[in-house]
Amino acid sequence: MDSVETGRSPFFSQLQKEGQRAADLVFTDLDTTSTASDIEPGLFRASQINTLYGTLPLFVLSHIIVVPTFASVISDQVQTAMTAWWIAFSIVPVALVLILWNHHARRRSPVASVAEIRWVELLGILFGLSWALFPAAFFAPADADLRILIVGGTLAASAVGTFALSRVPAAAIIFCALITGSLSLSVIKLGGTIGLTSTIFTIAYGLILTGMVLSQHHDQLQKAVNAREMHHQKDIIALLLNDFELGTSDWLFECDADGSLTYVSARLSEIVGKSPQDIKGLTLLDAAGADATQTGWTELYETMQQRKPIVALQLEVSKPGHTDHWQISARPLFSEDGVFRGYRGVGRDVSAEWETDRKLIEAKEAAEAASAAKSQFLAVMSHELRTPLNSIVGFSEILSSRTEETLETEVRLDYAKTILNSSKHLQTLITDILDATRIENGTISLIEQDIDAAELAEIAVKMCRDQAEKTDVTLVAKLTDGIEIRADITRTKQVILNLLTNAIKFSLAGGVVNIELVRMHDDRLAIVVRDSGIGIKSEDASRIFEPFVQAEDGMSRRFSGIGLGLSIARKIARLHGGDVTLQSQFGVGTTARFELPPSRVTWPVAPSKPQPDVAA
Repeated sequence: MDSVETGRSPFFSQLQKEGQRAADLVFTDLDTTSTASDIEPGLFRASQINTLYGTLPLFVLSHIIVVPTFASVISDQVQTAMTAWWIAFSIVPVALVLILWNHHARRRSPVASVAEIRWVELLGILFGLSWALFPAAFFAPADADLRILIVGGTLAASAVGTFALSRVPAAAIIFCALITGSLSLSVIKLGGTIGLTSTIFTIAYGLILTGMVLSQHHDQLQKAVNAREMHHQKDIIALLLNDFELGTSDWLFECDADGSLTYVSARLSEIVGKSPQDIKGLTLLDAAGADATQTGWTELYETMQQRKPIVALQLEVSKPGHTDHWQISARPLFSEDGVFRGYRGVGRDVSAEWETDRKLIEAKEAAEAASAAKSQFLAVMSHELRTPLNSIVGFSEILSSRTEETLETEVRLDYAKTILNSSKHLQTLITDILDATRIENGTISLIEQDIDAAELAEIAVKMCRDQAEKTDVTLVAKLTDGIEIRADITRTKQVILNLLTNAIKFSLAGGVVNIELVRMHDDRLAIVVRDSGIGIKSEDASRIFEPFVQAEDGMSRRFSGIGLGLSIARKIARLHGGDVTLQSQFGVGTTARFELPPSRVTWPVAPSKPQPDVAA
C-alpha cells in the first residue's frame, strides 16, 4: 500500500537500498569510529595491499602482452598515430605499478596508510582509462570481425582487471565502470536490436562483476571482524588462564582417549618438576611419578574406562620423603557423532588441606580421648578419694561419739592408726595429682645432689617393706656400692618407689620382686625392677604411661590407684635425661627399667662386689 501511494515500485526501493549499502561498503572510510571498533584499519589495509600485489602481476603481464598484440591487429584499419597514443597511455599505469611495488617492498611497517589505498585507486582509474580507450577509439572504424575482437578483448580485460584489483573494491569498481561504460557507449551506436541488446548485456556484465567485488569485500570485512573478535577472545582466555594459574594452585589438563596428556597448564609442570613438552604424551600417572597401587588411581582409571565424569577424586602421589595429595575433577569429551575423545578437567594439590583435615581428625580424637580420660579420671578419683575419706570420717565419728567412751585403749589406738593411714593415702593421691599438674605445666624444678645409687634404692626398698609383707611378696635387692648419681634425690626416690609399689601391687601372693643396678654398654645406669605378677596385655602396653590410665579400667578393677604413677615416673626420668620403660608378658610378669644417662652417673674405678641379696 505504501509503494502505491508514493508511486514507487518495491523493486526499485530495494534496489536503491542495496545501492546505498554498496556505496557505504566501498567508500566508507575504514577509520570511522563504527568500523575501527570492529577491525584494525591499518592491518586490514595492509592485508588488502599484500593480497593485491599477489594477484596484480598476472594482470600487468597480460596487459603488457595483450595491448601491443591488439594494436598490431587493428593497425591495418585505424590510424597509426591513434594506436601509438593508446600504447603510450597504456604504459603509464604499468610504470605506476612498478613505483608502487618498489614502495611496498621497502615498507617495514605492518600497517598500510590511506594514501596507499588512494594510489591503488588511482592505478585502477589509469588502467580503466587505458582499456576504456580501446573500444572508444577503435570500435567505430573497425569492420564487423574486428568489432567482435574489440568487444571480446574489452570484456575479458574488464573481468581480469576487476578481479586483480578486487581487494581494493573502489579501484576495481572504477576500473570496471570505465571499461563497461565505454564499451556500452560504443556498441549502442550500432543501433537497432543488436546495439540495444549488446549495451544491456555489457551493463549487466559490469554490474555482475561489481556485485561479485562487493560480495568479496563484504566477506573480507566479516573475516577481519571475526579474526579480531577471535583474537580478542584468545587474549581474554589467555589472561583468564594466566590469572587463574597465578591466583590458585589449580591446574588444567586434557587427555586423549588413551589417557595420554595432550595439554597441561604451567602449574602442573611446576608441581611435577617437568616441562610441558616432557609431560605431553604421558599418562597422568606417569607424569605424577605415582604408583598405581596408591589411593585413588585404580578408581580414576576405572571411571575413565566407564566414560563417566570424575568428581573431586582424591589421589595419592608419593614423593621422596613425603606423600602429596591431589584432587581431580574432569568430564569426558565426545565428538558430534558420539565418539569418545578423552577427558578435560582441573586438578589441584590438596596436600595442605589434607594435612589440616588429618590434624583436625587427630585433634577430634584427642579431644574425645581427653573427654573419656576426664570422665574416667573423675570416676576413679571419686572412688579413690571416697575410700580413705569414708575411713577418716567414719572412725572420727566413732571416736568423737560419747556413746563410745567405753572403748578400750587398744581399739581407740587401732581406730586412730586407720585414720592416720587413710590420711596418708589421701595425701599421696593429692600429691600425685599436684606433681602431675606441675610437670605438665613445666613448673617443677629439680634440686640436684650427688648420692649413692645403692643407698637410694635401699631406702626405697625399706619404705616398701610393709606393703610387701602385707601382700606376702618377697623383695630381693641386688645392689652395687660406689655408683654415684647426680639427681633430684626426692624425685628419683619417687620414681623407684613407684616402680616397686607397682610391682608389689600387681604381684600374686608368694611372688618375688627383684631390684638391681645394671651398667649398660654405653655407661648408662639402669635401675631394674622385675616381678612375676599378672603382667600387661599387649593392647594396654602403648597407653599405660598416659595419665589416669591403668591396665584395668573401670570401677570393677581389682587394684586401687588413679593411674598417675607411671606417667609421673616417666616424666621425672625424662627431666633427668633418662627414661622409664616396661617389658611385660601377660600372666608372666613385668620388667620396669629406670635409666639415667652417662652424664649423671659416676662409676667406681674398680668394680665393687654386689651386696648380698637383701630380702624382705
